[in-house]
Amino acid sequence: MQALVVSALVITSMLICFVGCLSDNRPVVDEDLLIDMVTYIGRKPPLATSETRFEPEFRDYYTTYAKAFEVVYFHVDGDGLHRYYLIRPARSMHGNRRGVGGMFRLENGKITDFEELFNTPVMDEDRLREIGLELFEEMRYKSHVDRFLENRDYIEWPDERLSYDKEKFEWRYGQ
Repeated sequence: MQALVVSALVITSMLICFVGCLSDNRPVVDEDLLIDMVTYIGRKPPLATSETRFEPEFRDYYTTYAKAFEVVYFHVDGDGLHRYYLIRPARSMHGNRRGVGGMFRLENGKITDFEELFNTPVMDEDRLREIGLELFEEMRYKSHVDRFLENRDYIEWPDERLSYDKEKFEWRYGQ
């Protein structure tokens, strides 16, 4: 009887450990790739422009800034299309974190065809993960999130004011 209880405890402990490991199942993205992504997504350093922000002189700024971003969901499909959902810093009176999702390709280790598809409203991280999964799955299987575009609880922009400029890699008013 005692051996049965010990066996049950050992199995229960292993299951708890296994489930704990699963709950921390974050995608692994190379640090350099994350820094490159943040160069497209994050705010520009002082003195940088849309065109110069990719210059090596600003790399240290983005290296430090990237530490405030978290890769939550990431997938590369068979055609080499990378899809991402990150939690990023935000500047808002409603909080300091928001989600951002989009896609890009890599050619010879360099990002090409980069696009942000959406930014979520500012909210707590648990909620960002919850809605982020829905948005990411939609983006992963359909390459868009059109179904959610009018839902302001999920997507703050794009909207009627802001759209993503694929040439300048930034959100612009009135396009």
